Amino acid sequence: MLQENNYVLPIGLLINSEDKVEIVIATLEISDQIQELVNHVQTGVTEKVNTGCFKASCMAYPDYENSAVVALLENAENYCATVIIPVVTEPQTKLVASDSEVLDGKCYIFPIKQDS
Repeated sequence: MLQENNYVLPIGLLINSEDKVEIVIATLEISDQIQELVNHVQTGVTEKVNTGCFKASCMAYPDYENSAVVALLENAENYCATVIIPVVTEPQTKLVASDSEVLDGKCYIFPIKQDS
């Protein structure tokens, strides 16, 4: 998406119990409404988790201000990470995965599991 269109729409990915990927993507192409689009994707991903058996999720969205893509990773065991992936635009627009930064994340999608 980034390489072909020079922008990234917020997208949600889920791994189901059969190890297949399911996708939730924002369909609006308005880059100044990123938060609204991320909220739309988060709602769609959360609804899917509530109706099925999923192992993990990822929500990714552009951070144009910092020339990066942010990926929020989470699994059913509440392991969460925020990954910041830099974007370069010269000589062509692409992700620089080798320079990614992994930070602590938060639970957004899966219900929080309580220790018994």
